[in-house]
Amino acid sequence: MLENTYIPNIGLEDLVSMPFVNGSLFETLGRVYQIEIRHAEPDLRAVLAGRAESRWLRIPEGTPLLHIYLRFSTNRQHVSIYSSLLCNTNRYSVGINH
Repeated sequence: MLENTYIPNIGLEDLVSMPFVNGSLFETLGRVYQIEIRHAEPDLRAVLAGRAESRWLRIPEGTPLLHIYLRFSTNRQHVSIYSSLLCNTNRYSVGINH
């Protein structure tokens, strides 16, 4: 799986220089910054791996992938977090809890 997460610059400058709590970005946001995830809105799409994705995921170009876009609503007004996940589901299934 290849994941990119986008967070607004809202006073989180030291986030990039500290280790995550239990290795988790979302646990760190909750415990250190009091930003709690309230809801996730998924958008799922079937796509084919391009050149860059095939290199990152070590799969042949053109391999079918599941592209999941997530918009996370938080306990802070006007603060949303976005994630883009590319999943090769040939060997593993994907489940989403919201």
